[in-house]
Amino acid sequence: MKYSMLLVLFFVYNIILYISDSTLLLFLYVLINFLTLIVNKIESKKYLKFLLKNILFVSFIFLCNIFICDLKTAVLMSIKLLLACSMAFLVSQILTPSKFSRGFYYLLYPLRIFKIDIKSLSLSISIALTFIPILGNEARNIRLALESKGFKFSIKNLIFRPQIFLINYIESIFDRIDEVEKSLSMKGYN
Repeated sequence: MKYSMLLVLFFVYNIILYISDSTLLLFLYVLINFLTLIVNKIESKKYLKFLLKNILFVSFIFLCNIFICDLKTAVLMSIKLLLACSMAFLVSQILTPSKFSRGFYYLLYPLRIFKIDIKSLSLSISIALTFIPILGNEARNIRLALESKGFKFSIKNLIFRPQIFLINYIESIFDRIDEVEKSLSMKGYN
């Protein structure tokens, strides 16, 4: 039940973050993220590495927002996005996949009224969430393998010859899905 509450708090955190335009609230959110980092004893080096990886994405969003709206709004949206990504990382470090699954199970419990199998649904959500890092690792491994064979990763090659990367990537994803399916069937899940 406490995992469900943590997930609800995470959703409320993000909803309030994007609704509010208060600078004071943003400082409060930075403080909440910092306290969450300290209280849960998450490695600060790992946290900073995550933030540095996502700075490029946030910068891209910032540049897109500059063309759409004014500078103040672009900065505000970028800070909000960075805070949301930061808290998502912190929650993913606090909850294991099984805790995610249990949390979603209790959150989805009211759907039993509609005769929905919430156990399978919560398991599917949990698998989907744990599969995201696997997809990133597969893309990195395929990229390294193709670069070692002499393939140059450029915009031109990815546009005119995407099959070289995509076929390997899709085959790798389906292999991973088969592995997950076999392991789940061995554990008794249908």
